[in-house]
Amino acid sequence: MTADDNTEPNGQHDARVQVLTAEVRTLMVGFRQVTLSVYRQLDWVEPARILPFGRVNTEKRDTDTNVEVLDVVGSASGILARSGTHKSSVYCDGDRRKCGRFTEPAHRSGHSYDSFGDGQALWDEWSKLPLIVLAGLR
Repeated sequence: MTADDNTEPNGQHDARVQVLTAEVRTLMVGFRQVTLSVYRQLDWVEPARILPFGRVNTEKRDTDTNVEVLDVVGSASGILARSGTHKSSVYCDGDRRKCGRFTEPAHRSGHSYDSFGDGQALWDEWSKLPLIVLAGLR
């Protein structure tokens, strides 16, 4: 096959190496990395009370109710603490009073929308935080 043949894009079979980098953050107390078990024992505080260091993946998902959880670890009055918020995917059957959407076309056919436990602004802000990797068992 030649480069002039239009059946394949030029360079489709060229070998190449792509290097990706990622920042990995860990949470240390003294010289030890915090584990998921220790994280779960931290005091839980309301989202408004925490100054988050970053997101933590605790794998809490409820597929039956379409709830997504966003957990963070941070400082609450100088104490190491955890917090979280959630969002749910909700189906609106067309009743404008239930979801607060006031555009008529969406309500003729019904629609799904995200409902945020502590507000979309908090979800958006915390989603941009760096991921903190907790230590595993050795």
